[in-house]
Amino acid sequence: MAHAPGPPKDHLSTLSVKQRLFIAFPPILLAVEYAAFQPLASGTGVGWRVGWFLGLALYWVTWCSVVPLLLVGKQDLGRMLKLQGLTSGLWQSPRSL
Repeated sequence: MAHAPGPPKDHLSTLSVKQRLFIAFPPILLAVEYAAFQPLASGTGVGWRVGWFLGLALYWVTWCSVVPLLLVGKQDLGRMLKLQGLTSGLWQSPRSL
């Protein structure tokens, strides 16, 4: 009796570079943000609130703008964020249905 082919033993070998980066980003994000927030919130001399906001700005610029642009690309990211038009049927009054 022949066995059905199963998934490869090394699942990571079948992943693309972008897929591997997506897997690696959560621990990288934690390490980078921890390393940034600690000195910003305690040792910058501007106070913990300003330091915290600077760390938050770093997070948004890096992880919510630059990283998606690098991984997905400008066109695909724009396509994902493009507002989808609602169909006219959603706005019909109950009487017209």
